[in-house]
Amino acid sequence: MAQNHVHLTRKGPRRILFLSLLIIGIFLVFPFLLWRLSPASPWSVVVLDKTVPHPDYREHHSLFWCLNYAKVHGQTGKTRWKTDRDYIGFYPEKFVSSNSAYASALQPLPADKVDLLFIADSYGVYRDDYIYPERYWTHLDYNKKIFGGVDIQEVEIIEEFVKKGGALVLEFNTFYSPSTPEAKERLEALMGLRWSGWMGRFFFDLSDEEDVPVWAWRHWEAHHDQEWDFSGPGFLIAHEDTRLFVLEGDKDLKTHSLQIILTQPDDPLLKGVSQNVPYHYWYDIVYPDPSTEILAQYKFQLTALGKEKLKKFGVPENFPAVLRSNRSPLRIYFAGDFSDNRIYRGPYFLSGWPQFRSFLCLFSSSQGQNTFYWRFYVPFLKNLFKGSSP
Repeated sequence: MAQNHVHLTRKGPRRILFLSLLIIGIFLVFPFLLWRLSPASPWSVVVLDKTVPHPDYREHHSLFWCLNYAKVHGQTGKTRWKTDRDYIGFYPEKFVSSNSAYASALQPLPADKVDLLFIADSYGVYRDDYIYPERYWTHLDYNKKIFGGVDIQEVEIIEEFVKKGGALVLEFNTFYSPSTPEAKERLEALMGLRWSGWMGRFFFDLSDEEDVPVWAWRHWEAHHDQEWDFSGPGFLIAHEDTRLFVLEGDKDLKTHSLQIILTQPDDPLLKGVSQNVPYHYWYDIVYPDPSTEILAQYKFQLTALGKEKLKKFGVPENFPAVLRSNRSPLRIYFAGDFSDNRIYRGPYFLSGWPQFRSFLCLFSSSQGQNTFYWRFYVPFLKNLFKGSSP
């Protein structure tokens, strides 16, 4: 009897362990099977990213996660996107070995095979950024351009693509230097908006010399005849003509972020997209034409002093975050550097993973880009790529 009792006692923990492993296995395998069995996106997409100075592919890595999750078709017809090759733009490894093959140019896009052109970033690659990746200050100031900007030949290709029915998504910085003035104006007309020349970004510490651009310090001293002596959280807001001002922490701000407000929450593109999501990175201020609608807008939470600063420089408290042209085909502008972040994304091949990460954001005290990415960017692109193509 004693031996049987010992034998049964040993079997108990083994059964518990087996059941636990079985449950964990089901928890992992079932979402994978659901994702594998889910239909591919009807969209075929081409991505343009000229800002790839280093092989971390930061400007399009997050976008590619969404493309893989939604099973979007690339130029090759496959639904598996690889960050180091499946885009048009600058290739850092090739620049080392061959100056003649370091980049690819935008070519005419066949609208019968490509549904959408996504311009993730057009700012470009600059000499010191590329040559001295370990020197943080080279990334924070102007230097000689290697490759970048949108030129008039590319605009003509984009215009012809849209004329034939191709959809278009543009992100922040498309209208800024080094794009040519004529290219900027024609892109504005194509998208149905006008760039104000203003752009900005939130900084967790305005005295951080490894984060705040060097040009901001220099332009501040030139315009205000005093040294940059800001510290703590705040917004840098700058104009292309070098004017700039700062919204400081609790002095000018009630909350240390821009809030993204959904202006048309019932729109299919905003299904599952959260309201009042904080945004902390680069943005620009654009004004829509009557033919363009605002799907979401930024909103400052300001003190009376902060409102006075905005009024002095003619900058609005609320301004567009996502715009969509009412003209066909689909044209969307993200007035922010939405695809650029360094967050951990995890496996794209698990169904329900975005919802799980979005849920975890409710319990996070982090002020980074996680909340924006999982509660705004991912569901928006999921709605776009799972919807009907043009």
